[in-house]
Amino acid sequence: MEKLTELENIEPKLIELSQKSLNIHLRLGDFIENGLPIASKSYYKHNYNAILESFPDLVVNLYSDEIDSAKEYLSDLDSELEFPELQRPLNPIELLIVLSYSRVFIASTSTLAWWASKYVKNARNLVYHPFSGALDF
Repeated sequence: MEKLTELENIEPKLIELSQKSLNIHLRLGDFIENGLPIASKSYYKHNYNAILESFPDLVVNLYSDEIDSAKEYLSDLDSELEFPELQRPLNPIELLIVLSYSRVFIASTSTLAWWASKYVKNARNLVYHPFSGALDF
């Protein structure tokens, strides 16, 4: 069984990149199939634009369980998005760890994104969550 504290399987450069990145998480697959709420395009676009105004040099990474659908869903974002999982898919524990190291994190409506936003590693890092008005962040 994997432990959250074991980082050996995650490439150090992926965590280093995450610390310098705006990471966006978009969960689609089973949410669409089961009619669960997905954060709106306007939620992602508004936060994305506000962040890049303040931090224009951030690398923008998108993590999703449905990368092709996520590309289409967020096609109106102005910057080039990077997709680290195209090179190496992450298991849920690895993804949780990588997202928790985000410099800036735009979370999805998933519980994995909620936990990642709770464990962001640095107090100066920023987290945007679709339920931030309803949950204690």
